[in-house]
Formats: sequence, structure tokens, C-alpha cells
Amino acid sequence: MSHKSLFLIVFFLSFFGLILSSYLLYIHYQPSEEGFCLSFDNSNNCDIVNKGPFSDRFGCPIAGIGLLGYISFITVSLIALHKNVLKNTWLECHSEKSTSYLLYLALGALAFTIYFNYLQIFIIGLICTLCEVSATIVVILLTLSIIIKNKEINHVD
Repeated sequence: MSHKSLFLIVFFLSFFGLILSSYLLYIHYQPSEEGFCLSFDNSNNCDIVNKGPFSDRFGCPIAGIGLLGYISFITVSLIALHKNVLKNTWLECHSEKSTSYLLYLALGALAFTIYFNYLQIFIIGLICTLCEVSATIVVILLTLSIIIKNKEINHVD
């Protein structure tokens, strides 16, 4: 698979994550108790996880932090996809480093995802299904970023 194809997958996955995080941020601020969440049993409850005491970190809703993360993924993938357009601009030097930025971003997102999953499982005692979909996206993005970085190191396209 080519470099461009992998970055396109990163872009579309990130865009899906952006929509998901936007929805989670929306229901975080909704005054009603019920939002759409795939619930299979009593251990799944997006509303309690998303509106409870652990739903804010660093003064920002966790869904908002996810939203910023996905915007960052989209930005890095667009910079990587448009290297030729960025010639002789201030972004040109960043386009060459986009694979490294993508890997660092994915590692940071994974660390935050692990922290949030710890909170869900061991502190809150409930799982947000939509949050787990987002966590799956982060794991896939990390896998893709490792593949992209490996191709860059080995000069394979």
C-alpha cells in the first residue's frame, strides 16, 4: 500500500473520529439524560461516563480533548497528502516530518486512551461504547502510523 493511500486512510478514520467526538461533546452539554449509545447490558452507559465527575480533565471535556486530537490527525494527514502543493511555503519543512508527527500524535492519543479506559473500568465501573469505538480508531491510527514510519525508514512506497 502506498504512502498516499495510508495517509488517506488516516484522514478518513480521523474524520470519522471527529464526527464521533463531536457527538460525544454535544451529548456532554445536553441537559437531558439520554443520548444515543449502544448499550448491551448494565455495564455500558455513555451518559454516565460522558457527564459524570470524570468526564472533564484539565478543565475540558474528554470528548473535547478527543475532538482536538482528531483535528490534529486530520491536519497532519492533509499536510502529508499535499507535500507538492506546500513547496516553498512555511509548511514545507513540516510536510517532511509528518510521519514523525503522526507517530507522536498517535502515541499521545494512545496514552490518553489507556488513561480514560482505566477510569472507565476501574474507577467509574461503566463502559461508554462510543468511547470504545474512538479507542479502537486510536489503536488503528497508531498501527497505521507505525506502518507509515517503517516504510519511510526503509524507503518503501
